[in-house]
Amino acid sequence: MLNHLRLRKKYYSLVEKIKNEHGTIFIPYPLKYNIDVSYNKTISYMIEALDQLEKYPNFSYEFLFKAYDCFMNLFYSNIPQITDKNKKFCDNEWKDILNANIDLRRSFENLFSSIPVKACQYLYIRLSEKTAENKAYKRVTLDISGRETIESKKRKGLVDDIEKKYGIDYSRYSDTIRKASLL
Repeated sequence: MLNHLRLRKKYYSLVEKIKNEHGTIFIPYPLKYNIDVSYNKTISYMIEALDQLEKYPNFSYEFLFKAYDCFMNLFYSNIPQITDKNKKFCDNEWKDILNANIDLRRSFENLFSSIPVKACQYLYIRLSEKTAENKAYKRVTLDISGRETIESKKRKGLVDDIEKKYGIDYSRYSDTIRKASLL
């Protein structure tokens, strides 16, 4: 709990520093006019996320996820599960979108460089624990239909290689789970 309070204080200090240096914590970005309801809901959630970012970063993430859900419905409204939508989107569009927009790619590179370690550790444990059906592992290592594809084989190889190198041993947490999750 004490560590959490220290992180919160550090976060607010960083926000104040950025505001003092730049006058704001984000730079406005011009958006295209569009009458599509999903597009406008996505933008509304993103604006709300930015409004909450200064004082309530947890709420900000919640609004970002809502924006993401709306955005994903533009592509795959016929697929009900968000996990399945994510896999389909990653397999089909994501690489092209990032390659076409250098600013977006840089933004995601920055975001991925600051994912909380605990979140990465949780994800690694979910992927590595071989219990029951191990749905998390299957979601990552198979395509949306549950079959192997060239891309899913690459993901499987990466996950398996990381686990082979580091393992998952709670008695040696810092040498196994923590190191693997920092990749």
